[in-house]
Amino acid sequence: MPTVDEEPPPPSIDNDESQDGRHHNALVRPTKGNAFLHFFKAVDDFLFQRHHSHSRNHHEKQHVPEKKEAVLLYGCQSVEEHHQKIKDQTERIRLLHGKEGLKALDLEYRLVPCDRHKEEHPAAAYAADQPSDLCCTSEPIGSQSSSQNDGEDSLVIHHDKLLCHECMQRLFHIPSGLVVTEENRKQFCADGDMYEEVTRLCQEYAQDCMCQEGDLEWLTVETVSASGQKEDIRMMVSKGHTVSKEESTADAEEEDRPTLLIATGRGKVRAGIFSRRHMMCSGLESATAIPLVREAAARGIHVIVLDPNVHGDTNGFITFTKCMDYYYHRMKDSLHATGLYVVSHSASGGHMARYLLDKSEEVLTHFRAIAFTDSTHNIQWTKKKANAAPSAHHSRSLFAVANSVTSQVEKENTSPLQDFLESERWGTCPNGCFLDASVRKDTDILGRYGRALADQLVRPYQDMGTL
Repeated sequence: MPTVDEEPPPPSIDNDESQDGRHHNALVRPTKGNAFLHFFKAVDDFLFQRHHSHSRNHHEKQHVPEKKEAVLLYGCQSVEEHHQKIKDQTERIRLLHGKEGLKALDLEYRLVPCDRHKEEHPAAAYAADQPSDLCCTSEPIGSQSSSQNDGEDSLVIHHDKLLCHECMQRLFHIPSGLVVTEENRKQFCADGDMYEEVTRLCQEYAQDCMCQEGDLEWLTVETVSASGQKEDIRMMVSKGHTVSKEESTADAEEEDRPTLLIATGRGKVRAGIFSRRHMMCSGLESATAIPLVREAAARGIHVIVLDPNVHGDTNGFITFTKCMDYYYHRMKDSLHATGLYVVSHSASGGHMARYLLDKSEEVLTHFRAIAFTDSTHNIQWTKKKANAAPSAHHSRSLFAVANSVTSQVEKENTSPLQDFLESERWGTCPNGCFLDASVRKDTDILGRYGRALADQLVRPYQDMGTL
């Protein structure tokens, strides 16, 4: 028998629902039957959103993300071995550059001929499956010396004296013989520090190719001591270009040759590189300025490749301005004789438009053509700029749009190009073309159409019979 001070033992509880019911009874204390009990219990549940433990557990199970299976580096059998290999290889290549660093990782670029050249050049097609030994040496991106090439090996297949842009240099893994793609990239290059180092090596290799094929050299615009940064501001310039010579040594014949200026977008891409990811997984030609350099060299046009991200993309416009000011300071006596063709990609399009806002008529007339590829700028300012509006709305201005939704266009019988050209971003422009990007999803738009646009830019110079 319990004493007075003792309380009777609690009733047995079989589940959480009976516990919740007892709690509600203590709160509501209904006095007029079970109907009131159910009513107040429902109101209480609605106001305080009470959940039973089994419902809560079920809810948590539904929202637990599935853990993706980790991709191990090639040759690794365990996660520990995978992480150790990443650490070792990253440290090994940190002090290497370009081709040498890629070799240390058992990676190399090989020429992969297009279908037409596979039949016409079976030896080149076979070479795509064999280790290549191109005669070009790498210089680090931060090197203060120009790249030195010790051979004259052609990196592309020539057909009827025309460069073939369908033949690609692809990144291969030497032991397995596999080409690096989006699907298998993590087997040979893990994310994180290793990815940063490998993409640096690929960029250096691509810059060596541009220096070799376009006969370019590195020119220092501003030194570390003047900028206070870790790296000099430099740009790649054609050997013999007026901008790289003193006024007394300038060649009159060289001064008359036009110049193709190439500026890349923002991010961690460096001079002449448009996409690090595509450079690894799609090929050098689709992700770099190599095709543009080839076309300019074939036409006898000088080339300048800016490096606006040398001090980070946040200082991109400052670096861009310093390079352009350096160019115009050196070219001030030759502006009347030469022409400047520009390919300005992504953020550099905005930099170029902003740079030209307060420039003189002499500077603006020096431009022969500008190709803005995937530019970030707004050309509405041309409406308020008297000397710029005629160029944007000229009959020879071409605006190209890439859109993969072709079925929707045909169904609705609308013109996305017209909407694009008449939008607030671009204003009303007379000419334009619609480019369908759906057929080549594995390659960025610039790689496919940028070459065609640049080809149209420099073709008038070739057709004049000057070369």
